[in-house]
Amino acid sequence: MSTTPATSDLTKLRDEITAAITAAGITAVAYLPDRLNPPLALVQPGSPYIEPSKTSRPGAVRWAIHHEVVLLVAPGDKRNQTVSLDSLIEDSLVALVPFGIDQVAQPYSLQIGQNGPSYFAARITLTTTR
Repeated sequence: MSTTPATSDLTKLRDEITAAITAAGITAVAYLPDRLNPPLALVQPGSPYIEPSKTSRPGAVRWAIHHEVVLLVAPGDKRNQTVSLDSLIEDSLVALVPFGIDQVAQPYSLQIGQNGPSYFAARITLTTTR
């Protein structure tokens, strides 16, 4: 008996999103790594994670699956961070078109952990219907 769990459809979708970003030349992970090494894209479930799609009809339920892609750039000079994040956003958007881009939120400062460093970040929200 294998100790590796079967890959679920949700995991496969998250892996597809991660692979698309990686194919665009951006380091992307589908989990929060032990150590961040930006530039980096973190692919994670959105909120709500899953809900009935607006295109569902009786007897044929379709699901809207939401993800967030958090883009991080390395700490440093604010001008360089801004230029780097803008480039990361543009490259990610091209890769993410097939996954239903909802929006790109305004850039913000993201601190990981209580005493961890702050990263300049932007969040892309996606909705994929399956």
